[in-house]
Amino acid sequence: MPLSTERSTPSSTTGSWDAVQLLAEPTRRRIYETVRQAAGALSRDEVAARTNLNRRLAAFHLDRLAAAGLLTVSYARPPGRSGPGAGRPAKRFAAVATEVDVSIPPRRYDLAARILAEAIDSTERGDDPRRRAIDVAGRAGRRIGAAQAVTGRVGTRRAVAAATATLGDLGYQPQRADGGQFRLRNCPFDTVVEVAPALVCEANLALIEGILNGLGVDAQVAAEFVGPCDDCCVALCARDK
Repeated sequence: MPLSTERSTPSSTTGSWDAVQLLAEPTRRRIYETVRQAAGALSRDEVAARTNLNRRLAAFHLDRLAAAGLLTVSYARPPGRSGPGAGRPAKRFAAVATEVDVSIPPRRYDLAARILAEAIDSTERGDDPRRRAIDVAGRAGRRIGAAQAVTGRVGTRRAVAAATATLGDLGYQPQRADGGQFRLRNCPFDTVVEVAPALVCEANLALIEGILNGLGVDAQVAAEFVGPCDDCCVALCARDK
């Protein structure tokens, strides 16, 4: 099965922080946990009853959670009621299959784990598992980039903006340096590098090259291996300096 990057944590650090900020409010967090632990979707009246809150307050927080993408909304009549006189379908809420994870500085150990797990699972007799992991990382990067592919005419400035924005969402923290280079000031795979630096750095380069390819900006922006350092081992460089 090909590696998917659509589930687990929100795709951007900003999205994670927004979700954490929303859930920091105790009443809203209690409502969210009530819905998340339910066997099925709940109406506003059911949530209010289970949390001992008035219906208006429960509805306010449910709508905020739904607007943030943490809950889904559907409409259905109460069980056993149908036909004329059954009343209007009630608004019902269910938790979205997502995880909220925030770290300082940003880390993406979930992505590293998926890449390595798929590489191991797809390695056949005679394969080089190291080469397999690098190939999987490149494919994962292309999928990430393709989800935000740049359309229309792509100049260097627009290409650099798209690349740095996408890598910024993944936690790399791009920062302009001398000579048209952008250093990535954070390694999202920090502690994994400590275990297998050569493998993780090669996979990281393949991942970023894949992202640039998926975005459609690899003709304007290149990923360069700059070696192990306190930041990321990869830098971006505009081809038209």
